[in-house]
Amino acid sequence: MFKKVFLFIMIFIFYISIGVVISKSKTINDNILRFHIIANSNSTYDQSVKMLLKDNLYDKYNKDFSSFKSKKEAIGFFERNSSEIEKNANDFLNSIGYDKSVSLIITNDFFSNKKYNDITIPSGNYDAIKLKIGSAKGRNFFGVIFPQFSVSNNVTVSVDKNNKGNITYKSKIAEMIVKIFK
Repeated sequence: MFKKVFLFIMIFIFYISIGVVISKSKTINDNILRFHIIANSNSTYDQSVKMLLKDNLYDKYNKDFSSFKSKKEAIGFFERNSSEIEKNANDFLNSIGYDKSVSLIITNDFFSNKKYNDITIPSGNYDAIKLKIGSAKGRNFFGVIFPQFSVSNNVTVSVDKNNKGNITYKSKIAEMIVKIFK
């Protein structure tokens, strides 16, 4: 009996102290804002320019990107700042001697399964910010603007196998505590 009470208290304290929230009720599609930078072509040069632009934009806007408290807030930021972001992107491309321009669109499109770090995002319709370089016929850089997927090494995230978009969080530390007291 003491082991069970102690185990319950330890797990409760652990979850409160690190702020892990377990949620299975929201679908991942409704909670993610995708970010794509689509290269002009698949040439090595165009792909390099795409990555340079990505680095430039993240350097310039990382503080904004990491401050969003909701997907709605993130979309609002891009709606309000799309002209500025396009201008900054085009100014950067001009500064490196690249003669293609960038357009920014906010869209809702179908995307196939995508692995992002340790997370697999199931196929479905998602809101997305797309920066299109030139004819936008090349491979794209993919990221997630919201939520920030900075999951620690002690927490894993998985999406259910039925592809319903339910998110499950598991703590490796809590699993080890349970094994010790079994």
